Amino acid sequence: MHKRVLVFSLFSALAIGGCSDNDSAPKPAAKSEAAATAQPKPGKAFNRFDSDGNGRITRKEFLASFEEKFASVFGNFDSDQDGSLNSEEFTASRAALREKQLANGLSEEEIAARTAALYAAMDKDKSASVSSEEFVNARLRPVRKQFKAMDSDENNYIDPAEFASKQAARAAAGNGADEDDATGDDAAEQ
Repeated sequence: MHKRVLVFSLFSALAIGGCSDNDSAPKPAAKSEAAATAQPKPGKAFNRFDSDGNGRITRKEFLASFEEKFASVFGNFDSDQDGSLNSEEFTASRAALREKQLANGLSEEEIAARTAALYAAMDKDKSASVSSEEFVNARLRPVRKQFKAMDSDENNYIDPAEFASKQAARAAAGNGADEDDATGDDAAEQ
């Protein structure tokens, strides 16, 4: 569940953040047969992902949008700017989450264990540091799954109707940003 919320949260931040248009929602169809099969007009949110403007979001375009965001987040966490996160930087990056976890009744020991498990899961090469590539790849895992879920006809791209359908489902479910997901607490489960 947290993985979906992460992807939807990041998806919203990238695609919808600061955008007040509703162009990406399906338009009411006229009663003609042609209108019944027409695609909804892509809106600004869709167009942010459709980098080549061809009316379809490829897996590559979808992942690239998130990859840029995750690389930027990594840069903010890498306080000594050496290109990797040591355990202290990683723990510090999770300070806001730590406060939420304490408020939700987790003990310091449980938080430390979760943080250590996540750090170990991200450190794929066992170098005792998490590189930018390891960090971004760990964060992209749930995004890849989300692309697959959004591509309901399994044709390897997301069209405006699939995009609008997921936006509508997300709005109906009331999924919002969650601190656990924004910081990657679910990556240890992968």
